[in-house]
Amino acid sequence: MTKWKKALVMAMCVSFGSQIYVNLFTDGFIITLAVVLLGIFMYQYNTLEPIPSGILVGIASPLFRGIILFFQTDIADLGLRFGSVFYRVYPDVAFYCSYGVFFYLYYWNNTRKKTYANYFLCMVFCDFMSNMMEMMVRYGGHPAPLEEMKGLFLVALGRSVVITFVVVSIESYKNLLSRNEHEERYKKLMIMASVFKSEVYFMSKNMVEIEDVMKKAFMLYRTMENEGYPEELKDLSLDISKDVHEIKKDYIRVIKGLQDNFLADLDEGGMKIKDVVQILELDINELIRERKQDIQFIARVRYDFDVDDHFSLMSVLRNLVINGIDSVGDRKCGIVRLDVFPGVGENKDFYLFDVTDNGPGIPAGDMDVIFDPGYSTKFDGETGDINRGVGLTLVRDLVRDKFRGQICAESKEGVYTRFQIKLPKQAVEGGLK
Repeated sequence: MTKWKKALVMAMCVSFGSQIYVNLFTDGFIITLAVVLLGIFMYQYNTLEPIPSGILVGIASPLFRGIILFFQTDIADLGLRFGSVFYRVYPDVAFYCSYGVFFYLYYWNNTRKKTYANYFLCMVFCDFMSNMMEMMVRYGGHPAPLEEMKGLFLVALGRSVVITFVVVSIESYKNLLSRNEHEERYKKLMIMASVFKSEVYFMSKNMVEIEDVMKKAFMLYRTMENEGYPEELKDLSLDISKDVHEIKKDYIRVIKGLQDNFLADLDEGGMKIKDVVQILELDINELIRERKQDIQFIARVRYDFDVDDHFSLMSVLRNLVINGIDSVGDRKCGIVRLDVFPGVGENKDFYLFDVTDNGPGIPAGDMDVIFDPGYSTKFDGETGDINRGVGLTLVRDLVRDKFRGQICAESKEGVYTRFQIKLPKQAVEGGLK
């Protein structure tokens, strides 16, 4: 909103507020809600210059009030009616113009710290002094009597309390919204970061395999050259080696771009497991709502502990939970459950994680290959689309390499699938005490 629009909005609201009032001390002098609104607008629209704003309100509010009074007055003679109305409203101009000047001098142009206490004192000062200026106009240049001054001060004090209370309430509400928005952004950032970090880890791991493929292709070229194979085959093997090398360079560029431009500034500090799971819950429930699935996600953390590499753990848990949701699909009354608890007995040095779903289960013949790259049950017979099948492979690699842990799966077709993860406490907590 531009400054002029803000000024017009303020002038209109104050003008309407001037119609809520009580008469006090002398004919035409009123205690009005408009001053409360003016004080609130002066704080909220702090980019507006107070003196021009006071002059604008000093024209708009008395004019609006004068038009209302003109049609409400019973004086038949239009000239006398106009004079009566003018006499009652023209001192208001002195009030609002003075208010703008006093506000400018006491608060807007002052280098002192802009605190709520200072604003309260400013409201008392501007209200009281502006009313004094208005009373001087009404009394022909003479100051108001002492008793009226006391009354004006009490009025200024009361209105200033209301203004300050409203201002503090508005700012507190705005800060609350800002904190909530910041928390939501951080939660989404963490989910995004966990996805990126897991992808970077997987791509870095694949670099070894890409390098191996490139070496084998080049060795094939050398072998063909020594054995006298046709030029077409030698050129083909050499092209394969070059193409794989280009793929490797692309991987390096992507990894470096993510690490330098996105992952570098992330907060690597630890988190509590309850906070990690809470963020996961929000993300998963939002995903279920978007898909309009009849699935309930239940997460239980039986013991809170610190997690050092929470991005990697988030990636592990999120992949398993989403895998469970995909498995349940459009089944009615689907349930995906996550349980986190400390081990006991021989597992007392481990944290345990169970992810269970009541989906169709995994065929018994597939249990030995579910963690192999490329394995996927997510095949669309109509479109021919198939998932790339790296989710469980990534989970296994993160569990095994990042946390030095173990993962196993059990399933009964048509009943359930359960993934059990066992992570060493020392690997999970890292350097956290």
